[in-house]
Amino acid sequence: MEFMPRIKNKSSKIEQVFTDSYGFRDRKISMGYGTKKTTFISLRLIEVRSVKTWHSYLTSV
Repeated sequence: MEFMPRIKNKSSKIEQVFTDSYGFRDRKISMGYGTKKTTFISLRLIEVRSVKTWHSYLTSV
């Protein structure tokens, strides 16, 4: 099953930072609100810088 979630600042929380450099970020995040309807899920957020633009990719942990 594939999905493309939208990252909202209020619904995501950084759990762990693996790498944070000038052109690359690798983090474990949790998304959701912690309710019965919207539980927390853990994802890996990888961001790569291309000139002035950051490209974000989400994957399972």
